[in-house]
Amino acid sequence: MDKPTPARLTVLDTVSAVIVALETLAVAAVGAGYMVYAVTGRDIDVAPLAVLAVLFLALAWALGATAAALRKHRRWARSVALTWQLMQVALGAFYVGVEPLVAAALWLTALVAGVSVAWAAQLEANADQGEGRPTP
Repeated sequence: MDKPTPARLTVLDTVSAVIVALETLAVAAVGAGYMVYAVTGRDIDVAPLAVLAVLFLALAWALGATAAALRKHRRWARSVALTWQLMQVALGAFYVGVEPLVAAALWLTALVAGVSVAWAAQLEANADQGEGRPTP
């Protein structure tokens, strides 16, 4: 039996799903770029580039699955999304000295997505407690 989804929960999950989907596109673009470098590279070692391409494309697949699951209000996706946002914050810390605008963009998306995911989790936990169901 499905319970009705509160409007605020739907909005929060949609916001976080859109942000994670945009991050997915960025990661997929990096993976595609590494693949292009691996295929067209002349004097460079192809194997490390191919490994990076596969790694980034696999990460993009996982993030895409996470974004789709967030949109469907799946609880498991929130932990993946929060972990990814923490990794974004760490990556932003690396970019502060190199590209401050990139760091700011990483931190802003991590903040908005992280807060919306955490808030949605809290709303759902409060709703579960109101119905007398234990929260995990």
